[in-house]
This record gives sequence, C-alpha cells and structure tokens, in this order.
Amino acid sequence: MVLAWLLLAEEAVAAQDPAPWWFYVAPWVFIFFVFYMLLIRPKLKEEQARNQMLSSLKKNDKVLIFGGIYGQVVGVSDKDDEVVVKVDDNCRMRVTKATITRNLTAEDAYRQQQAAAGVKVPAASSEGIKKA
Repeated sequence: MVLAWLLLAEEAVAAQDPAPWWFYVAPWVFIFFVFYMLLIRPKLKEEQARNQMLSSLKKNDKVLIFGGIYGQVVGVSDKDDEVVVKVDDNCRMRVTKATITRNLTAEDAYRQQQAAAGVKVPAASSEGIKKA
C-alpha cells in the first residue's frame, strides 16, 4: 500500500512542468548584485580615492602617517614610491607612499571650498599640527 502511494506521488511530480532556467539563476544573480553593491563597489571607490590622494601628494603638504605621526612633505619621489616627511625642525623621515593615511592640506582645502559654498562640514582633527 505504501509503495502504491509512493508511485502515485512520483508520477504526480514527474507530470509537473519543470521551472524555467531563469527561475534557478535569478536568485544567484540577485545575491551577486547585492554582494557587489554592498562590499566590492565601496571598496573599489575607496581604493581609487586613496590612489588619487597618494598620486596628488606634493611638497609642503601636511600629512598624517600610519603611526599617528603628523608631518610636512619635503620631497616626493615618483620612481621609488617614497616620500620625505619633515616631522620636526631637525627630523626628516623617508617613508613609502602607502604609509600616508591622510593629506591634511587637501582636506582643509576641501573643507574651505565647502564652507564657501555654504555646506556644513565637520571640523578637522588636525589641531595638533604645529604651524610651520
């Protein structure tokens, strides 16, 4: 008796039309789209902005180095990917461009530009920099 029921159930399942191919692919496309929009795309934009910031470094820019060290760019080497940063009067450091986390001069210029346009921008966290 149980076998008869199983055979009838199997025939009922076989009689149904299979779902179209896109029915199985659509959830995976949606998952990939959400994954791209939430994880990959913001990281790519952040990396692009960082590369643009590092390529626009120039002499006399005030920068923040990875270890929390504030300094002023004295020289930029395009060939060696190095920057010479003046930390104090008699202290200069040769660091790679990758160690520079923020360009404070560019941030201040952007803040002033936004203030002139009437947009409120949060205050800078670079009050500890000695004016040279």
